[in-house]
Amino acid sequence: MIKYYAGAFDLHDASQSPLFSGRLNIALINPEPGFYSNSTYYGKDILAIGAGFQSKKDGSVGVADPTDPDSAVVTDDYTGFNADILFEKDFDGSGVLDLEGAFYKFNGDYEGTDSAWFAVASYLLPGKLGVGQVQPLFRIQQAKPSADGADTSTLIDGQLGYVIDAFAARLALGYRYGKAGDAKTQALYFGAQIEK
Repeated sequence: MIKYYAGAFDLHDASQSPLFSGRLNIALINPEPGFYSNSTYYGKDILAIGAGFQSKKDGSVGVADPTDPDSAVVTDDYTGFNADILFEKDFDGSGVLDLEGAFYKFNGDYEGTDSAWFAVASYLLPGKLGVGQVQPLFRIQQAKPSADGADTSTLIDGQLGYVIDAFAARLALGYRYGKAGDAKTQALYFGAQIEK
């Protein structure tokens, strides 16, 4: 029901400070069987809450004058924090609801992003259509830059997934809308996930 992770990285280079990383995850309903970043387990009752951090001395790296290609490299200490929640409910033959959200905060004078968050909602429809199941999904993501006056960027996705074999075989067709200040983008995309 409780998982923890801890690590130290960049130990191979004595000229760098190590990157320390840790995470704590608590599953309140049932144990979380693993850690997939798919926002679903395709049919488990789960309420999982997690939080993590990273820290590295002189890990935020920039240049003294971004307009000068020969400008000196400058550093600041880096820390990052994130918190997330995943809720999944299997309605016993009536489909599977998934809700997920996460928040990220970055500290360091030379980090491009100050904070970010995302939210996802999906519903795995009951019964098969051909060899798989249909899963509509909606996702919104937003990132706030560190620079004063810079535009916050937002991405909104609507997606129709076709789940053939859970994580092993899945197709997705989606539409994405993006906005940062006056700049706007739209895209259609098709994706396939195969895992063996």
